[in-house]
Amino acid sequence: RLDYSGGASCPSLLLEPQRTNLVTNSEYVNAWTKFESSVDLTSQVSPEGKQNVYEIIESSTNNPHIIRFPYTYLGGQVYTITAFLKENTRSKSQLAFGGSTLGGMSLDERSSIFDLSNGTITREVTGGTSTITDFGNGWYRCSVTITPLSTSSANFDISIVNDNDETSYQGDGTSGVYIYGAQLEEGSYPTSYIPTYGTSQT
Repeated sequence: RLDYSGGASCPSLLLEPQRTNLVTNSEYVNAWTKFESSVDLTSQVSPEGKQNVYEIIESSTNNPHIIRFPYTYLGGQVYTITAFLKENTRSKSQLAFGGSTLGGMSLDERSSIFDLSNGTITREVTGGTSTITDFGNGWYRCSVTITPLSTSSANFDISIVNDNDETSYQGDGTSGVYIYGAQLEEGSYPTSYIPTYGTSQT
């Protein structure tokens, strides 16, 4: 399709391969598993221009604060996870292939931390690649790409991170970040967002 991103007056052709969003509820994250966190629908406007934005809210415990989508990853297959994120009372978030070491990979080899206040990556994934792209109005599309070392049931984790880049910390029960449009796909880079509403979509 024609791509006018970057403020260009003359568009370029955006050519992409066929991809499938393996997340079955890419926007309704209330259907995801919550660990020491909750989610609320907000009046925020998403990059789509609709009020379909949720907030991930940390609990008041001293733990990680995560929402997660379970998935069985295949060893040797490249995967990319993405989500549109925006700061609220917290300004940092982590995307991770979590819940399993995927063949002995450390958390640093499976995740990245993103600063949503300035659009930077404060901790790069060491076992793959990560990106952060400005979508305007405070929104950033964040991505992490890795190749699991072995087949394993794991998760697509989105975590709140405190100012010290700690993923496990004492929450206050109210702080959080905004989220819209999560995607899990097979491939070495993120493609355009594919919304899903209960089933994966190609």
